[in-house]
Amino acid sequence: MTNFASLINMDIYVNKFTTRFFSIFEKYLSKVTPESLVNLLQQKNDFKNLFKRLNNEIFGAYLCDNFVYWLNNYVISQPFYCIDYLKGNTTLNDLCNNFIQFCFKQKISLDSVKALTAFQKHNLLTDKAIKIELNKIKNKETINLLGFGLGDGEYEKSLAKYLIAIGKTRKVILYGYDPYSRKNFDIEYLTIDKINNDKIVFDVIIARWVLHHIELKYRWNDFIKCVNRINFGSKIIIIEHGFLMYASLLYERIYILFTAIFDVITNISLRPEYFLDSPEIGKNFYINYLQMKDFLNFKQTIINNNIDFKVYDIGPDFLNQTICRIDMVKN
Repeated sequence: MTNFASLINMDIYVNKFTTRFFSIFEKYLSKVTPESLVNLLQQKNDFKNLFKRLNNEIFGAYLCDNFVYWLNNYVISQPFYCIDYLKGNTTLNDLCNNFIQFCFKQKISLDSVKALTAFQKHNLLTDKAIKIELNKIKNKETINLLGFGLGDGEYEKSLAKYLIAIGKTRKVILYGYDPYSRKNFDIEYLTIDKINNDKIVFDVIIARWVLHHIELKYRWNDFIKCVNRINFGSKIIIIEHGFLMYASLLYERIYILFTAIFDVITNISLRPEYFLDSPEIGKNFYINYLQMKDFLNFKQTIINNNIDFKVYDIGPDFLNQTICRIDMVKN
């Protein structure tokens, strides 16, 4: 097994949260197989009790109940599709597209306000970790902050206010790169052409829960172009769902299946029009979670490769979150 820790100059990555995730599963299954897992998910009460232990009161009941309800019904309807995914015969993206079509055929309708409220505790973990990192940057008269895949940019606006409030800067200029976002009037939205041709440099780049939704052929290409316009002494913060380095393939697929279905349910709650705005429902939805090797490849493509690089978990057991923090060090 490749020793990623030595290659990227970081402490050995140990995912304690997903370790607990699997120990809970093992209390419900004497033998973990694709068939036994699908059978468990078809038993609504057992599935609900299992997920209650996984959740540990992090997510509000609204999202949890809908996650259990829709996955339970889907597995009852499409057991062999799920088994094929767990055996590696179907891709995660194909499974999610099939699940999305199933949900809309069943007239799924979710409440965005209740979904956002259910995410509050989870978001507080992310927000706390990001602010700890921002507290470490040097004071500067003006900070250029780029939100990569920022959506409406409201979160990045809150970070700008935070940087001013703690005295890191007098002014934050907000930039956004997101071809599909609803534009916010006080954010300057950039194209790749503008990033390539203008003399813009960034002090902070935030990519929060976005890279796994960008197709592989575009994912790093656009992000690297942004990263290579960053100042020395600046910070890049990537927030993604937890990685699995040492789990079996079956365990990895179980964890990713749960993460992806929860991801879909959340996105349907917040932006159902996104799934419907295509010739075939859900076909514009893409999902492929990052692995540790992705960050190694990312590191090697940064022009200034003299960087301080750290990957760490902030929890919870589910949905676990992993932060990749990169500080640009002057040569």
